[in-house]
Amino acid sequence: MFRLLIAQACSFSFFTNKTCTRREFICNQDKKDIVFANFAMIGEAAARISDDLRKAHPDVSWKRSIAMRNVLVHNYMAVDYSIVWDTAMDDLPVLKKQIQKILEEISEK
Repeated sequence: MFRLLIAQACSFSFFTNKTCTRREFICNQDKKDIVFANFAMIGEAAARISDDLRKAHPDVSWKRSIAMRNVLVHNYMAVDYSIVWDTAMDDLPVLKKQIQKILEEISEK
């Protein structure tokens, strides 16, 4: 269930950012809130992934996903949305592919 949540959140955040420019994103509180919430969900779900699954897939940035969530949730007044944008554009597509691959492997078993 948590794996699916991560995949859905990755897709949604990535889609949201593909519909606007960096400047539009940074100036649009609704878009920032959507991406913020999705990053929080990704990090929370990553924290609940079993140790066995994490060990089986060390290439997935589980710790970075959790750390991003923690920074956003606990230090939300000082969030640098340029970094959030870069992460959404650069890291989310990679994470999405990794999670999709894991889901495919699990469904084949």
